[in-house]
Parts: sequence; C-alpha cells; structure tokens
Amino acid sequence: PAAVEQANLNAASSMTPGRKIERLSSTATEVRGYPAVAQDMRFVGGKEPVYMSKLTMFVKSAMVDIASYSLSLETARRNRDLFARGLEVEDTPLPR
Repeated sequence: PAAVEQANLNAASSMTPGRKIERLSSTATEVRGYPAVAQDMRFVGGKEPVYMSKLTMFVKSAMVDIASYSLSLETARRNRDLFARGLEVEDTPLPR
C-alpha cells in the first residue's frame, strides 16, 4: 500500500498528468510449493487502462519477481502463471 501511494506521487509529478496506479488485489499464496505474494494493479490515465499482474516468489535462496502487463487483467494473469509454471529452479549455494 505505501509503495503504491509513493508510485502515485511519482506518477503525479511525471510528464503525464492524471496517471494513477490502482491496487486491485494483493494476497499471500503458495506457487509450486514456494511462498509467494500475488498482486494485481491497474494503471489509468493513458488512452486505456493497462493491467499488471505480479508474482513475487521466495524460491530457496532467491526472490523471483514475475510481472506481466496487458490491456486485459485475465491475459496478464494467464501470462504470469505461464512464466511461473515454466520457471526452472537451480539453487547453487554461494561459496563461503
């Protein structure tokens, strides 16, 4: 929520007046057995709204962000999920 408010402040001071970011949903979930946060946002103020569906996965020793943008929320979610399913995880510990 605070990040969205800050992004709106930044967008308001950008060269495109009237732009706004709306958070549609945010939830803690599990994807492929890993904890994750799923977020959906709508960017308004352009010719038509653009949707972003973002997934932040905590995969072993890494944090993985997958974001998909589309004019349709359903398409953004579908593409995000396709990338998440295709993710191949190889965890290589850092040398000590």
